[in-house]
Amino acid sequence: MDQDFANFIVRASHPLVPGAADAPPSGRCSGTIVEYRGQRIIMTVSHAVKPDESWAVELASEGDKGAKLFRIGQMGYMVSVSGGKAEKVDFAFAKIPETVQAKFQMFSESGEIEFEDDRVVLLSDLSTEPKAGVKYGFAGLTRSCIEVAPPGFKHPIASSELTIETGLTFIETVNGLDRYNLGKEHPGHDEYHGCSGAPLLSIEGDLVGLVVSGCERDSIINALP
Repeated sequence: MDQDFANFIVRASHPLVPGAADAPPSGRCSGTIVEYRGQRIIMTVSHAVKPDESWAVELASEGDKGAKLFRIGQMGYMVSVSGGKAEKVDFAFAKIPETVQAKFQMFSESGEIEFEDDRVVLLSDLSTEPKAGVKYGFAGLTRSCIEVAPPGFKHPIASSELTIETGLTFIETVNGLDRYNLGKEHPGHDEYHGCSGAPLLSIEGDLVGLVVSGCERDSIINALP
């Protein structure tokens, strides 16, 4: 695994959590923050953040205080109109302030922060298309659950596993989705639960899509261009 590439895609993926006040985390998905035409936009897939739900960007852990969140508020959704027929696009977005800065953090078994770095804000005009012969990757937090309180903590904590894939190659575009070969046997959808909406990035640092779904039989990852 190219470690620099892996580090980049991890920091470009922003964890999203349900944003209801005083509610324990009940799920996760992923998104990315893009600077586009002078504005910062959080982007994800709409099947993960439905219009009747409240979601937030997880900015950082504040120890026993819990997670610091930026509550997104109302998201925008898109439709595609062709031949007088409107169809939903699996895409959700919202404008966010430039002051929003998330951290990537790693923790010890006792809950102490061992490492942290700023997550990445991508610069993109959202027009880059995938190319054959280029490596692509994505990352997200998976297998989220509530753990018992570590020593010194007053309450349980939410834990997750970090999943990183760096060996994807572009195959084709079918029915509005880009198809990528995973580069290995698909490990099962549970291994990627939480990666929906994660940015799909080239080894050159270009954003080409958002992770939507996969196919275990063919070891395929589908992405919204």
